Amino acid sequence: MKTNWSVILSLCLSGTVTMAMPVLAQDSVRKLPRQAQSVIYLHVNADKGVECGLLKPWERAAIKAQTLRITQRWSQDDSHHVADAIRDKIAKTQCDDAAMVGWISGSKKGFETEFLSPHLVMYRTMANMETPPKPFTAITQRLDYRDAISRIDAQFAALEASGAKAEGGKSWEDYRAGIAAIVTDSVVAMDSGTDPMSKKMREVQTMMATSAVLVESWLAAP
Repeated sequence: MKTNWSVILSLCLSGTVTMAMPVLAQDSVRKLPRQAQSVIYLHVNADKGVECGLLKPWERAAIKAQTLRITQRWSQDDSHHVADAIRDKIAKTQCDDAAMVGWISGSKKGFETEFLSPHLVMYRTMANMETPPKPFTAITQRLDYRDAISRIDAQFAALEASGAKAEGGKSWEDYRAGIAAIVTDSVVAMDSGTDPMSKKMREVQTMMATSAVLVESWLAAP
């Protein structure tokens, strides 16, 4: 079964990486993979934002999820170099850094509607399955998903009541149905014997695990 998983990936990535690129056009980081400067900027904002009390842990996870499609394609050496650069920049960044504070302030408005929502739909869809996929359950470690599903439904009810629109101006009902159908088809493809080591299946499994981590962090937030 052929599934359009790229639709979910594009929803989960939104425009965050593109937003970061102009800020880093003159960055001194060199000899790193394409778009590394943007990834470094976002990861520094995410980690330092939590350290400085500007972000919640689930918001950090949501920012980092935006870079997943890019970082998955890097070599191990490139990933190590970028991780070193991130640690170096975190150590040098102060909590009152104007660029970081400004970016976080400007991005906060879209966290729940753009960054979190696709992951909530993915989580709910998998949690509601008779046998949720292993990449998902390995993270959640839950025997009962009823409370998690109830809180996700309440979140979407609040978004709808607020007048906020889903991606592309869709109704929240259509938005959720579209993502849920893709997730369901992808799980069917996994169960049907599709090579788990294929590039597409690795992306699917990684995004499932990422959604589990992000939403569990959101559920745990006070």
